[in-house]
Amino acid sequence: LYNKVMGTFLVLLITAAIFKMYAELKQAFLLKSQKLSPTDHAKSLTFLPIISATFYVVVSLIAVSIIFANWGFDVTIVLAAFSFMGAAIVLAIQDTVKSFIQGIILLMEENLFVGEYVKIGSLAGVIEKLSIRVLYLRNENGSLHVIPYNKVETIVNMSKDYTYHTDKLRVAEGQNVDKVVELLKETINEMRHEEEFSKIITSDAQIHGIVPIDLTGLQIYWNVKTLPDNPNIKYEIYRRLIEKFQKNGIKVPVAENFSLPIASPAAE
Repeated sequence: LYNKVMGTFLVLLITAAIFKMYAELKQAFLLKSQKLSPTDHAKSLTFLPIISATFYVVVSLIAVSIIFANWGFDVTIVLAAFSFMGAAIVLAIQDTVKSFIQGIILLMEENLFVGEYVKIGSLAGVIEKLSIRVLYLRNENGSLHVIPYNKVETIVNMSKDYTYHTDKLRVAEGQNVDKVVELLKETINEMRHEEEFSKIITSDAQIHGIVPIDLTGLQIYWNVKTLPDNPNIKYEIYRRLIEKFQKNGIKVPVAENFSLPIASPAAE
């Protein structure tokens, strides 16, 4: 009996040491990952919790099997019992298992990472955490939404690689439209050659149409390619445009065009 008790204690001690060692390695890895690129760091924050959960379950099962074997139980029977219990649990929680599998697929396909701004259904926000069954989405007013993976049907990822800032520029009737377009392109080109914006704005302004709206003027449809997560870039663009319009005597019919409400990436 003494040997069995001591053997059990030793197994528990070794298991605890393994868990402690893994926790320290995980912490060291997280610190090191902060020096990686934002994408690689996001991957670390995304996959590490799932890897950790799997590691703890596997080590725990091995420890339990060794303890049972130490006490004279047939490990094969024990594993069979675990398998039977596992099958029964799976049948009882099919939705949870489905959510888990779908989550693994989403993560393996790299559709979601911690820190990305996404829209899922009618909800939009930053992914705060990804577990093995649900994702945690923090919206702009601070509310936390917990969404099971099996409820995720459509994902709009606004933090993936690049986005297009698309907008409409209203011009008063009788103004020099060609000059307005020239000033818009000039503004974007100047910002692209400044250190602060050179890595954010990655294309020239593209004009996609000039449409009359009524007798008071027309609208110029334009866009520019930018890095994701820069929803407020348009305010700097319009601030500079106002100055250029004033210097060149160009009037806009509605001043509110240049005093836009704060927008989220979803509004872009």
